[in-house]
Amino acid sequence: ELRQLKDEKTSLECRLNTLENERKFDLIKYEQIENECILLKSEIIKNEQIQPVIEKLQVN
Repeated sequence: ELRQLKDEKTSLECRLNTLENERKFDLIKYEQIENECILLKSEIIKNEQIQPVIEKLQVN
């Protein structure tokens, strides 16, 4: 009985550790996606600022 409880405890600790690692990985992935979004938004803004200048140059 005691041995079974110890095994169960070890198994639960292992599962907890796995879940914590998955959570850390998910947080890193989320952060990476957030950073990508920020980068893309800044690219869009840059393009929006440059577009009128290019259009003016093309007209002339």
